Amino acid sequence: MLETAIRAARAAGRVLLEGSRGELKVDKMLRHDVKLEMDKKAEAVILGIIRERFPDHTILSEEIGRVGPESEYLWVVDPLDGTVNYSRRIPLWATSVALCRGGKEIIGVIYDAVHDELYTAEKGKGAFLNGRPMRVSARTMEQAAIAYGYAANDSAIAEGLRAAERVTRAASKIRASGSAALHLGWVACGRVDGFYEYGLSYWDIAPGVVLIGEAGGRVDQRPRPDGSIDFLCDNGVIHEELKREAGGGRAQQVCCAAGGRCVRLKRQNKANTGGYTHATGVAARQNDDGR
Repeated sequence: MLETAIRAARAAGRVLLEGSRGELKVDKMLRHDVKLEMDKKAEAVILGIIRERFPDHTILSEEIGRVGPESEYLWVVDPLDGTVNYSRRIPLWATSVALCRGGKEIIGVIYDAVHDELYTAEKGKGAFLNGRPMRVSARTMEQAAIAYGYAANDSAIAEGLRAAERVTRAASKIRASGSAALHLGWVACGRVDGFYEYGLSYWDIAPGVVLIGEAGGRVDQRPRPDGSIDFLCDNGVIHEELKREAGGGRAQQVCCAAGGRCVRLKRQNKANTGGYTHATGVAARQNDDGR
């Protein structure tokens, strides 16, 4: 199954890399986002490879939504993470493929086609960058470089900006690439020491849960009222401090990637998550503010 995820991510990456050299056709232009024809082309390549090998599995993908028969296996796909970057020919974008079994994330693959960097992990078998073992860093908060982002809605933007000010004061540096997938890979291999973003969807984070857990890091997340997810991950050393600064002192739902599972949440919007979020082996708890 890992081989299928790798094959699908690499194939989509090749299509996207070739497409980036030509004219880019816009399907929809939004205030803070853009949808391209290439998103759908890359998605079709991935879905074709998965369906050829595993026709009985369910797929959740950003462009097409949730498709296929109900199965204990759920493939989670983001064909092009960093579409705005891609549309402007900024070479910071990636393809993500994850697999859940029985509600647990078991495989995570992120492919950076521009730099030919393949991040892979399988539950219990370690994490790798281009076939070599990778680990999170051991830096403290004072030494840390923290990646951040916020989704394309006013609430998430406002919260993200406030958090960025707090984290900037606590850490050594902050960075924003415009691609959550790249941030996840960078945390897993130790290039940056933590990452947080408000208002993500499940396909944005599913591969990273496996990658960072297998690389020795920690993951937290909290569902928002609109069904999106506030997400945080790090090297473990800075976990409590980053959680405090990024969350503004508000409690986050703890979900340790080392032993978590996806569970259904009553308030989750399936358009964002397919009905799943990641949590420790019990039903996810909501905070007092309903998240």
